[in-house]
Amino acid sequence: MAESRAVNRYRVQYLDHTILAVLPAGQRCTAWIKVLNDSDETWLSDPPDGHAIDLAMWIDGQAVCTSSLPGGKLKPGQAVKIPVIFSAPAQAGTLIIKVDMVHQNLAFFEDQGIDPLLLEAATGATCAKTSSRFARPLPRYAVEYVDHRVPVAVAPGARFGVWVHLKNRGSLTWETNGTRARYVNVVALINDQVIANAPLPQSVMPGGTCDVHLAVPAPIRSGRYLLKLGLVHENVACFHLRGVEPLMVPFEVRQGVLSRGVELYEAAVRHNSWFYQPSGGVAFSQEGAGYPLMIERAQGCHIWDTEGRQYIDYTMGWGCALLGHAHEPVQQAVRESLHCGGVLPLPHPVEIDVTRMLCRDIPCAEMIAFGKNGSDVCTLAVRLARIATGRRVILTCGYHGWQDWFAESFGFAGTGVPARPEHLTFRFAFNDLAALRQMMEAHRADLAAVMLEPSGPSGATPQGPGEDVDGAYLRQLADETRRAGALLIFDEIITGFRYPGGCVQKATGVVPDLACFGKALGNGWPIAVLCGRRDVFQFMPQAFYGPTFKGEIYSLAAARAALDIYRTEPVAEHIWRFGQQLKDGIDRICTSLGLHARMIGPPFRCGLQFHETDPQRLALLRTLFVQELLKNGLITYHGVMLPSYAHDQAVLDRTLAVVERALRRVEQSNRAGTLHRDLEMPLISAGM
Repeated sequence: MAESRAVNRYRVQYLDHTILAVLPAGQRCTAWIKVLNDSDETWLSDPPDGHAIDLAMWIDGQAVCTSSLPGGKLKPGQAVKIPVIFSAPAQAGTLIIKVDMVHQNLAFFEDQGIDPLLLEAATGATCAKTSSRFARPLPRYAVEYVDHRVPVAVAPGARFGVWVHLKNRGSLTWETNGTRARYVNVVALINDQVIANAPLPQSVMPGGTCDVHLAVPAPIRSGRYLLKLGLVHENVACFHLRGVEPLMVPFEVRQGVLSRGVELYEAAVRHNSWFYQPSGGVAFSQEGAGYPLMIERAQGCHIWDTEGRQYIDYTMGWGCALLGHAHEPVQQAVRESLHCGGVLPLPHPVEIDVTRMLCRDIPCAEMIAFGKNGSDVCTLAVRLARIATGRRVILTCGYHGWQDWFAESFGFAGTGVPARPEHLTFRFAFNDLAALRQMMEAHRADLAAVMLEPSGPSGATPQGPGEDVDGAYLRQLADETRRAGALLIFDEIITGFRYPGGCVQKATGVVPDLACFGKALGNGWPIAVLCGRRDVFQFMPQAFYGPTFKGEIYSLAAARAALDIYRTEPVAEHIWRFGQQLKDGIDRICTSLGLHARMIGPPFRCGLQFHETDPQRLALLRTLFVQELLKNGLITYHGVMLPSYAHDQAVLDRTLAVVERALRRVEQSNRAGTLHRDLEMPLISAGM
């Protein structure tokens, strides 16, 4: 019995064409393209199902015409000349014409692995009707370096920002995630040595363009150098080996010594680079202002880098330093505890002191367990919920740490956590009760817990935190969760001690079954705690929980001192008032400059949201904003700000002045169309 073979539905050969090499600019053009049906099926121009086979044409990525088959059909092995009528672009210049067959409403042949016809042509003021010159096929590898920005002089050893605007002049589509790692990268060479590379921001079709920003390390020795920028088709070919000349730009390394920050940063890049670096390693602006690479000292709401430059800080230890960096009463409490070893075989009295304080101050706290960071106690909360209910599914809203139970919902490729045959963690939208009810109903039989950041959750919006919680929503969420037989878990790692009243549960009267606290608990010292119902904590022996440092007494001493301050001073009230003034002030600046942007999030964690739907433009706006803040002495987390007790009126005034200067630069660059040119550092993500 003969073996059956697969039917080749999408195969074509482009045999000939009469598209001119020079087209009359802005005028109507006629030509024909001869195609051979190389498939196993007859092509029909008007089939009963409506899925016609047509020819489509694009010029520089813009569709210009679609043409039907003459005679209505084309059998396998037959060829036909298909007429095309189109208008040439009005502007003179070179262009790329793409021709592809399309199975209407089903597929382009190119999407089925069949190469389209790609031609290089031009437009001019006139075009002779009798010209015998026709557009020639594109080479596979070709690039035009349309524009670029490279500093003329840089500091020794310091990374500097480079921007290049590229146009794909070849027939190869430049992929960012090609199969078998065959994607296209931009590489930078100095002295013919590759010293930096960057992926393309998106795939680039023939005739398409893209902008690439990368940070390039300068040589240590002063002198004149040549920077080469080229493309590499990974695991296939370097473009320059296929006859494509790289972009070559001279620059100078100034006289001087390697700065301490640059030296430390380059060591970190080689051995330990897993940290937040808002400038992408770029050390100096073109005007000579420095960007922070390494921090030497922190006090109050200010930090100083290794070059002695002072910055207003709004990361505040990722929310830990609520009272301010190195707050003296907390530091003194730690100093007084240093006479004793830090990790003991039995509890130290300070652990019991902090336990009592938490059980008095937090409504849900009948019992507690300590950890060293928020991920510890969030993971413990999930384990206890699953053991107590005998169920597995967790519904989440916000960020709950880096450990496997939460990370697995982001996929294996981004976390290294293997996927389960069935998902056990699902994310729900904040302040949307209808969506939550639908999700709860879908998982009711196996629902162990609903876990959320109860105000301003991380990741609730692409550019920053969500807004404050709606009280009615929170009460109904609690009722729905308990009716489903699940536990309610508040992740108050951020809201703890900075929300009015000290925590969301105290302010709203909605008391969860379990609650996680951390960050501000030790004002920068590593300590976290899970609080909750006694009957849930009875399952601790089955939870397999035993961090070595959970009872470390120096952090407990810091927590005891911090809790005393939270009890006696208006910390949360100050945070809320300052944050609201900060939000209002920045909103006024945006209005006065005519910028489509506003502050989002509650006052204790807020950030600037640009009203821009194009993700590429959004990344440009956000990166330029962060760049200008850094340049003028203010550090945020991609624009998100966490005020502290140490931020006062003078700091607020200075902050608003810096923000206004930064946003004025953003507005001017946006209006002038120079966003790419004005960037000096790699792009940050459009989202968080």
